[in-house]
Amino acid sequence: MATSPPPTATGSSKVDAAKAKLAAADPTAPTGLALYSRFAFAGAVCCSVTHGALTPVDVYVMPLSMARDDVNGSLAHALRQLTDIENDDRMPS
Repeated sequence: MATSPPPTATGSSKVDAAKAKLAAADPTAPTGLALYSRFAFAGAVCCSVTHGALTPVDVYVMPLSMARDDVNGSLAHALRQLTDIENDDRMPS
């Protein structure tokens, strides 16, 4: 049983014309490996920025959650509590 490819026409001449115009507008647009490598690079940059921004927060808040049992609330509240007890003896180092 042979299958035919799906139709490329949308049924609307205006939509088909717009698709053809967009496809012909930039014949040098990246495709294949070039396109996927750009996506991979963008993902790596976003991951690096996120990891670089949130790891110090995690390093700063984690001792508080291990040292204190009464931590409830937002991240800002936890940071305030941590700076309040920063030199306390109960704080693990």
